[in-house]
Amino acid sequence: MIKIENLHKYFENKKVLNGVNLDIEEGTSSVIIGGSGTGKSVLIKCILGLLTPEEGKISIKNNFIFENGKFKKNSKIKIGMLFQGGALFDSLRIWQNVSFYNIQNGKNKKFCFEDAILNLEKVGLSKDVVNLYPSELSGGMQKKSCFSKGYFH
Repeated sequence: MIKIENLHKYFENKKVLNGVNLDIEEGTSSVIIGGSGTGKSVLIKCILGLLTPEEGKISIKNNFIFENGKFKKNSKIKIGMLFQGGALFDSLRIWQNVSFYNIQNGKNKKFCFEDAILNLEKVGLSKDVVNLYPSELSGGMQKKSCFSKGYFH
């Protein structure tokens, strides 16, 4: 599913990733573990395209997304990320957070509200939370709300 070959990333004189190779098979779960400052977050940010490696290759589902020093656009590849802390707007209700993308793209509020309920139910949250603010949810419920956002589907 994800294949990384000979990945290198430096910041000024500090080599953070030095020839990293990784192969994650589809349908498996993997953990990246290591001490502070060993490059875990840098590796993830390279996979997401947030940082550009100096050299190496990254492919997802046999499609190269990074090769020859450049990221390649590929509409078939969609990657989502859930931050460790909840990434919700504290001034918006849960349904508005979940439907943020659709609201910004002009979808009507009734559609957005109903879509938010469906997406929240998919991650095990009841419609009772739709009109609450993030501060009124537990940490786990906030993460579920983040994951229910439409762009993760």
